[in-house]
Amino acid sequence: MAPIKQSPSSYGRNPLLKKKRFRLDGRKKMSSYGAIGAENDDIDTLLSGDRPGIRRVASSSRILTTSASEPARTRADSRGERRPYLYTGGLGLSRDGSTQSLTTEDEHRDHAMAIRYRLFNRLDPGGHTLRMPDHVVPPDLFSVLPFDDFKDNSGKQNSLVTIFSIWNTMMGTSLLAMPWAMQQAGLALGIFLMISIAGLSLYTAYRVVQSPKHLPLGVDSTMAEFSDVCKYLFGKPGEIISVSFSIAVLLGGVMVYWVLMSNFLYYTGNVVYEALQPNSTTIPIMENKTFTCDVYCPENFNEKLWPEEYNSLLEETSGAWSFDKFWKLQGTVPIYLAFLTFPLMNFKSPTFFTKFNVLGTISVLYLLIFTASKLFECGINMDFKNPTSEHYVKLFSWKFPALTGTLTLSYFIHNAVLTILRNQKNPENNARDLSIGYLLACFCYVFIGFTFFAAFPVQRSCISDNFLNNFGSGDVLSSTARLFLLFQMITVLPLLMYLIRSQIFYYVFGKPWPGFTAVLVLNACVVGIAVLVAIFYPHVGSILRYVGSLSGLVYVFALPCMRQLFPYLIIQRGIGSYVERVRLFDHWQLHDEALTGRFPRGAFLLMVDKKPLIKKINNDVHLITHSFKDLRSKLGEYGLGVTLENSCLVDVIDSSQSHQTDEGYPMALFGTSFETITPPEDSPISHDDIRNKLAKSLGGRFIDLRMAMLTLLHEKERNWLARMQSLSRFARTYRQCSKCATVLRIRTSKSGAECIPCKKVYYPTYSPVTICLISDPTNEHALLVRHRGSANGIYTCVAGFATAGEPLNETCRREIAEEVGIETMEISQLGLSQPWPMPDSSLMIGFKAMADRSQKIKIAPDELENAQWFTRDQVAEALKRTEKDPFLKGISKSPDDRQTLRYIPPHGAIAYSLIQKWVLKEI
Repeated sequence: MAPIKQSPSSYGRNPLLKKKRFRLDGRKKMSSYGAIGAENDDIDTLLSGDRPGIRRVASSSRILTTSASEPARTRADSRGERRPYLYTGGLGLSRDGSTQSLTTEDEHRDHAMAIRYRLFNRLDPGGHTLRMPDHVVPPDLFSVLPFDDFKDNSGKQNSLVTIFSIWNTMMGTSLLAMPWAMQQAGLALGIFLMISIAGLSLYTAYRVVQSPKHLPLGVDSTMAEFSDVCKYLFGKPGEIISVSFSIAVLLGGVMVYWVLMSNFLYYTGNVVYEALQPNSTTIPIMENKTFTCDVYCPENFNEKLWPEEYNSLLEETSGAWSFDKFWKLQGTVPIYLAFLTFPLMNFKSPTFFTKFNVLGTISVLYLLIFTASKLFECGINMDFKNPTSEHYVKLFSWKFPALTGTLTLSYFIHNAVLTILRNQKNPENNARDLSIGYLLACFCYVFIGFTFFAAFPVQRSCISDNFLNNFGSGDVLSSTARLFLLFQMITVLPLLMYLIRSQIFYYVFGKPWPGFTAVLVLNACVVGIAVLVAIFYPHVGSILRYVGSLSGLVYVFALPCMRQLFPYLIIQRGIGSYVERVRLFDHWQLHDEALTGRFPRGAFLLMVDKKPLIKKINNDVHLITHSFKDLRSKLGEYGLGVTLENSCLVDVIDSSQSHQTDEGYPMALFGTSFETITPPEDSPISHDDIRNKLAKSLGGRFIDLRMAMLTLLHEKERNWLARMQSLSRFARTYRQCSKCATVLRIRTSKSGAECIPCKKVYYPTYSPVTICLISDPTNEHALLVRHRGSANGIYTCVAGFATAGEPLNETCRREIAEEVGIETMEISQLGLSQPWPMPDSSLMIGFKAMADRSQKIKIAPDELENAQWFTRDQVAEALKRTEKDPFLKGISKSPDDRQTLRYIPPHGAIAYSLIQKWVLKEI
């Protein structure tokens, strides 16, 4: 038989499926799966366009178009921050995601703000001019292209911009130290370490990118920082460690910047001063150069760059005033620099300085050209054989830790990579773009390190940790580089200070700008530290390697790897503690985006026409789970599908309970269900044959829902089935708000449906049912009943629904009186309960009652056929027979045996547990 294909554009072609579509006037058509209401549902097309219920909402980073049926999504950390603006008409969301009512003042304010932002969006569609403020660290800080023209209307950037933003962020002052660091490790080992550490850093950076996924963080996973992940995994200490070492890296960067800027300002000042001297036609130090191929050796470096005779000459010509006295590299210049740059650090927003980010790219390209020109000028000066030669090159050196520490800081992007990739237009390209960015950075580091190292014309021990120091102030290319880098670093320094204060103040005060005084004090402390380092320890290479070694060990290697190992520890502990499992399940229930990400990686149960797919193993009945890929493939052969619309969240399971491991993560268990229609009598299609073939292809068979509930071996699987049926039925039923008739926004998990205009959330409901075992005062006889329409010889306990305002004990007493016409005493709850999906969704609660056998039994004929007292031996015999024949295949069809006690409900029913406990004298 040819498979029946389901056409996405034509409903009703497949005779196997019932289709339901919901109209705005409240009428229903048949639906394809019977569990509708998630995103991308058919009803979304009915809500598109300019119709009531559609509104545009401004967020902090983009413009969203949402319908009235969409939920108010929040992202909140432990302080309730990090929320985009979304007016919900008075529906507030607490930190834990629960709804709370807003005050009248708040509602009026929010309503006014909603109107204002809506107007702004129309004035500036897709732009950034009128957008809301960014959270803490805006992604623009790291963009290589700071102009909005390079982004689409939604504010997203393409892969090319993302790649160069990653590359530009990594390209820093470490470039100037690469030749020195390579000399410390040796040529061959140096190149190997540059490439290998790039690969390791790329892997850990990617792990940081993936780290927020699948975790129930206190913020939206798309807006989470790595510190949020560390806080969830390791508690408050984890957050403190991650923030501390992130700040340590930034402080190290400020110190290196200060040393280099002092150096560049010092030598630039020298050149300017000399050029302003009377009758100056040349720069004096260029007249007495003692270097080869325009390269200095750092021996007597300061004396050669600024000979003592010029100091004495200046003193003679200027009297008491001396330029050298007021212009000292390790004295006055770092202080002058502080006065020059300190006002720039106190701006509330560093947006202006982001416009100069492109200078970083230009400076890197200039250094590449600069070192290439020196290689062309000086040639390759390397000797691998003669250790006494000044050109001798070591391939290996035990000082290589200087290079590894420097490289760790050079490739450090881990505290910014989430922010950079947040504006990625195609997140599926994150791995590729990150890899290309690291490849470009690695190329630049290797190129500059090797080129300068190979061209250096004297012994390699002369290479400075800032290779520009190997050139005199009169060298045109190096002087230009110093001046250009000085300006570029002055524009980047306020961004570094902004990042430092944002992380410190957000952690301490919960906001990045607690006040001008606090910012002033913090900036003064950081600048003071940087000035002291520039005066007393101006060693760029040492600062880089020590900061890189310490911070890199923790932030680059340890924390990302611990995050990666965390899921495996969860699996070993059985998805962690019960609290962890419950919180993860609650997170997936409430956050559609998180659950959608788990959907292709989940395990799936299947139910067709209220018939679950099961398999028998040694006479034991079990539910079958399938992976998304397998189930989609098999259903596709019959024109069916597994989608978010016809699936609901059932549980969080250990990956060992499924056919896939999914990298050790806890797995979401979904239930997929749909209903079919019976073809016309003259149709050649056999309804049962198709369903049986489908079941066979999936390795099981479909059985009736009631029989599955009665015969499934494990209680957990019975609960899964009950929840699956309950949620599927809820999603099919609750389509409109009962108050305003607005189409409800049903959660992806099917755990609730929201009406935003009414500020009301609908939840799946349970109907409480009491089920009671009745015994006599001697506890040797039990009163069991037979329901109308039940199979021959099956007796059970009295059960009934609770009514409004009725305590459960009273429900039990009333139901016994209604059904068997006797009064009871000593009613007690037994602590037993069971979800039961028939007829709708019930919760059955077990009770035991006592009654006098002398009372005359008067059954309710519309509900019961018989009610009778049985001895313990009679009930025990029926219990034994049921245990041997759980499928009740031995039921007699003779009318004479109809009222004889032969069976009780199978072990899947709560009645079985009640009767068994009574037989065993446990109750």
